Amino acid sequence: MQLLQSYSWPGNVRELESILERTMNIYDVPLIFQEHLPTQLRCSIVGTTNHLDEDKRMLEVGLNSAEKDLLVEALRRAEGNKAKAAKILGIHRSALYKKLAKYGLKGGKSS
Repeated sequence: MQLLQSYSWPGNVRELESILERTMNIYDVPLIFQEHLPTQLRCSIVGTTNHLDEDKRMLEVGLNSAEKDLLVEALRRAEGNKAKAAKILGIHRSALYKKLAKYGLKGGKSS
């Protein structure tokens, strides 16, 4: 039960039903044990999701850092001209302004 409760169930109730039905069809046993369940489920021991969350946060930090660096470089190349910087990045000028605000960048020549 603990294994079933700790799994994230990305497919929601349908996935749970499918796994239980498949397990009952494959094994003719009165009780279902961990070894009867699919590998993906057995490998999802409590704590694994913490590592996934950590990895996701690390990726997000890395992507944000790269995006900020690209913004700064585009502004440098455009000599602070935001319209040119947006064109260099291939984004709309309003999207550039949102990204500049997100990272606390002013977008002038000194940024």
